[in-house]
Amino acid sequence: MISDVTDRVALKTLYDDICATLPPLGGIAQGAMVLSDAMFLETDIGRLSKVLKPKVDGSLYFNELLGDKALDFFVFFSSVAAVTGNAGQSIYGAANMFMAGLAAQRRKRGLAASVINIGAIIGNGYVTREVSQAQQNALRSYGNTWMSEQDFHQIFAEGVLASDPSPSEAADIVTGLRLVNAEEDDKPIWLFNPKFQNFVLQGEGAESKSNVSKAGVPVKVRLLEAITNEEVYEILKGM
Repeated sequence: MISDVTDRVALKTLYDDICATLPPLGGIAQGAMVLSDAMFLETDIGRLSKVLKPKVDGSLYFNELLGDKALDFFVFFSSVAAVTGNAGQSIYGAANMFMAGLAAQRRKRGLAASVINIGAIIGNGYVTREVSQAQQNALRSYGNTWMSEQDFHQIFAEGVLASDPSPSEAADIVTGLRLVNAEEDDKPIWLFNPKFQNFVLQGEGAESKSNVSKAGVPVKVRLLEAITNEEVYEILKGM
């Protein structure tokens, strides 16, 4: 609790100083991050707090401090790992998804907010600085593709534009996934998730397989006849 009060006071002091000495505040880029990867069963309260605080508490502090102040943008920096899932980053994924929820809440209140789910940036940033070559190779096997610094500038600019709260629906931008061959040995965990099927390249006969079921009934017809979400999932999973 003392830490929370201290953090809030420090942020308020910095904010007041910025308002007093600099031009009007145009927007916020919430890029705080701490990584401490571990399997969920190995996670203790210390690791949990370490990973959650920068994104969860930091985002809440900004949101409370600014209130309903009109901004040109409020961009939350998330990760593509929060979209695809990563066995060693469940807490990190939860922290990022909290920001996505807060962004959606802000938009419903008519306030600026957007989320950019960033992939691995090559030549700059955390991955280049902290991740070994073996780990970088593993990232690619998980279905990631490398982004350049220019790519990041582009997605940030898209996030700024997407922060406009009209329409009020969530503005989540995802980047950093590569096209994956369905026959390759190192299959990413999201390969059979229906929402990522546009990234999956099939082999010969893929067109007939993806458009017609084993019984010869077009997928479109089967989907129209499906009654439950489970039936829809099984149809899409078998594409």
